[in-house]
Amino acid sequence: MRLSAFIMDRMDDIIAEWQCFAMTLPPHDGEMLSAALHNHAREILKAIAQDIDAPDTKDALDSERTSGETAAAMHGAWRHSAGFGMAQLTAEFRALRACVLRLWMANGNVTANEAINEVLRFNDAIDQALAEAVGRYAQEVERARDMFLSVLSHDLRTPLGAIAITSQYLAMPNVPDNKRLEAAARIDRCVTAMNALIKDVLEYTHSRLGKCMTITCKPGDLAEVCRTACDDIRAVHIDVEFRCELKDRLDACFDPARMYQAIWNLLNIAVQQSDRQTPVVLTASETDKQICIRVHASGRSLPAQPLQSMFAPMAQLTSAHKQHDDVRPGIQLSLFVVHEIIRAHQGEIVVPADGDRTIFEVTLLRREDRY
Repeated sequence: MRLSAFIMDRMDDIIAEWQCFAMTLPPHDGEMLSAALHNHAREILKAIAQDIDAPDTKDALDSERTSGETAAAMHGAWRHSAGFGMAQLTAEFRALRACVLRLWMANGNVTANEAINEVLRFNDAIDQALAEAVGRYAQEVERARDMFLSVLSHDLRTPLGAIAITSQYLAMPNVPDNKRLEAAARIDRCVTAMNALIKDVLEYTHSRLGKCMTITCKPGDLAEVCRTACDDIRAVHIDVEFRCELKDRLDACFDPARMYQAIWNLLNIAVQQSDRQTPVVLTASETDKQICIRVHASGRSLPAQPLQSMFAPMAQLTSAHKQHDDVRPGIQLSLFVVHEIIRAHQGEIVVPADGDRTIFEVTLLRREDRY
């Protein structure tokens, strides 16, 4: 049997074995890896089979590559967003090459002359697919690097703005001592927020190495953390109304600094997506077992299409919907960090689709023995 025909005939077997290999590569997320590989593998294998049968492989490939993005290129982009390194990406294609050739040779009825010619053309097709995947992966690396610079240059302005406003207030004559102390504390918290933003970048880097975010939990009042974050973000966005509708106390076991970072990020994202005519609202409800924190703002909802992968590292929110072109790159990194903080607390964050509103729902277990 010709190799191209074998690939088409035994495609399911090839994909199953390829998936088994992909599952051994970090980062480990079996469901996500299996679904993504299955989506791309079939089209990659079809393209390879067509390339083997093409009269002139190079001309056929060059002609087809000009017509649009290939499955191999899309696979390279997705592997970058999922946290794969270049070594893991190339290992996947190395495994595909070995898998196809081993199954084909075991199938029998292959002459030596036929095998040499088929294998040469197959290797050319595999190399082309790998080049497309690596090329697109490299483009995504450059895009992520530019995004880091954009995040630092834009989002550092938020706490810097609060510091500037507060310093102007402190320069005013006859500021009461208690107000002066509050202003000094706000400046200190904004410096902490700037440091947290820089840590966001480091957390993303650590996640690509398969490291989980570390937290130090202790009993405390989560309502006070929420109110503090709300007060601090209010000092930055003076043109936006914030409503913090919470009970006097929300006792739980959590990392105060990390949860402050998460709530700050969510409020900041909500402001960016709001119409600035209606309030950004922070609410919370509780049961004996859990606390649910909710942030919502009217205006622009986050794009519906990428919600399922919104918390993937550096996932590109969208460019397909022009109405969302002003969704800033910093939102992607902020959402990822929030997700990692909540996951480290063994909680859950969801973003329900709700028309023209942006909504975040965070659920945390309140048992102290879970740590």
